[in-house]
Amino acid sequence: MKDSLIDCFTEIIEASDVWDGISVREAFGLRRLLENAEFLFFLNFFNTLLSHVDVLFNSFQSKTTSGVDATCVVEDFKKSLTRVRENLVFQKETSDSSVLSSNCSNSKRRRADPITSYLSPAIEVCDTLDTQLTDRFENSTLVASFCIVDPKRFPNFAINFPEA
Repeated sequence: MKDSLIDCFTEIIEASDVWDGISVREAFGLRRLLENAEFLFFLNFFNTLLSHVDVLFNSFQSKTTSGVDATCVVEDFKKSLTRVRENLVFQKETSDSSVLSSNCSNSKRRRADPITSYLSPAIEVCDTLDTQLTDRFENSTLVASFCIVDPKRFPNFAINFPEA
C-alpha cells in the first residue's frame, strides 16, 4: 500500500505540467512523509496502540456496558498495552545489543539504528497511558458506576438502587 501511494505521488510530481501547483506540492510532501523512517515508525506504533484504545472507547460509549464489562475491558487494555510495551523494550534491547556487538567487532564507531531513538519515546507513551489508566480506574467503584448513568435503568433504581 505504501509503495503504491509513493508511486502515485511520484507520478503526480513527474507530471507536474498536468497537475496544479498545490497538488504537486502536496504529493511531494506526502511522498516525503511516506519515505521518512520516523514518521512510519510512529504511524505504525500509534496504529497498533489506537486500535486497542478504540476498543476501550467503544466499550465505555456503549450504553449496555456494565461495571463488570468495563472492568474486564480495562484489564484487557492493560494487557494489550503491556504487550505493546514489552515488544518495544525487546526491540530496544535487541537493537542496543546488536550495536554493542558491532562496535566491539569494528574499531570504527557505527551509527545506531535510527529506530532505536524512536523506541524510548514510544515506551514513554505506553508508560504514560498505563499510569493514567491506573490513576483513573484503580478505584473499581468508579468503573461500576457506569451502570448508574444508563437512563434505561432509572425505573429499576426507583425499586432497588445499587450500593457501592
